[in-house]
Amino acid sequence: MTQSLFGHIPTFSVSLFILLRVGFQLSTDAELRAQWTRGQQAVSFTIACALVCLMAWAWFFVAVMFGFWLGLMQALSGFAHPVWDAFWMDFEWFNLLHAALRMAVLAIVLSAMTYIETNLLKNRPDELSLLMSRFVTLGFAAIVAVELTDMLL
Repeated sequence: MTQSLFGHIPTFSVSLFILLRVGFQLSTDAELRAQWTRGQQAVSFTIACALVCLMAWAWFFVAVMFGFWLGLMQALSGFAHPVWDAFWMDFEWFNLLHAALRMAVLAIVLSAMTYIETNLLKNRPDELSLLMSRFVTLGFAAIVAVELTDMLL
């Protein structure tokens, strides 16, 4: 449960959300796209993408923990405190560090893809549909590759 509920599900969900959000924003918002492709804004946006990935993962992890606690309280009719305490006593903090490292790798991968796509937009501003399909397809493949590599290692 710790590996899936507190490990792979939050990192995969947050990465997929950020991938789709950045892809849609790059392909649909003309004013913002013009600002990103000017000067050094691409670097700032890339760094912001990585930071948002890590922040969203932290908030999602907290939400998963709160939902887990609420589920325990509901299932055990409000008497979940001994189970909750036992869960924290047996909680392996290495798994949290491992998930944070995986999220950092995913953030770097998504940020690098964002930087590349932003630079491609500078040279080819009319290929928005190609940008969206390429960005989402390669991004999803990268997310799945990182998650599968982590599962297999």
